[in-house]
Amino acid sequence: ISDLFVYFHTGNSYEHIDAEGNTQIIVDLVIYDSEDKSNIDAFDAAYLANILNPNNNHIATDCNARYARFVLPMNQGTNSRIGYQELSEVRGVEFPMYSYENYNTQQYEFTYLVGYGHCNDNTETEIYRVNDRLIKQRLPIYPSTTRYDPVTYSKANHYFQEPVFVPDPNGVDEDDGIVLSLVFDSINTKSYLLILD
Repeated sequence: ISDLFVYFHTGNSYEHIDAEGNTQIIVDLVIYDSEDKSNIDAFDAAYLANILNPNNNHIATDCNARYARFVLPMNQGTNSRIGYQELSEVRGVEFPMYSYENYNTQQYEFTYLVGYGHCNDNTETEIYRVNDRLIKQRLPIYPSTTRYDPVTYSKANHYFQEPVFVPDPNGVDEDDGIVLSLVFDSINTKSYLLILD
């Protein structure tokens, strides 16, 4: 049992066996909830008409989106209470990606997300829910709860699509590789493929 929340996109999930031999399933995903845990506006906020309507302010919904980790104990009853750990100080994130090829269903340490700038730096935009930055977030290795500072890439008036991580075939570390993102340059009304090393 957990508090009420909505999610659209999952990150990674994997099995963890602790020192006592207990099994947990670690599930990382982007969640939306409300402060009082009773009113979830994420679905309504996602309608195009609501995104474009200047009278609808969905900042609170956008900025409640956060990357979170749930630990599901496999040896407890069905009525066990489950909370979550926020994995980043950054709010207003979506589309988590990681080194899928090498770490799918395995313990991992890095994720890549898009972020809504107005949630974290008071950026004023005419239309909210614009992916105006890419974020590289180091994650704690379970059971650690350490939070790390994110690395952010942004460029004014450029809007990023879901990042894709391509591992370096000769790489040693998990984050050896490149991040790809399709980017819209709203000044020149052109799109391009961004490659970040």
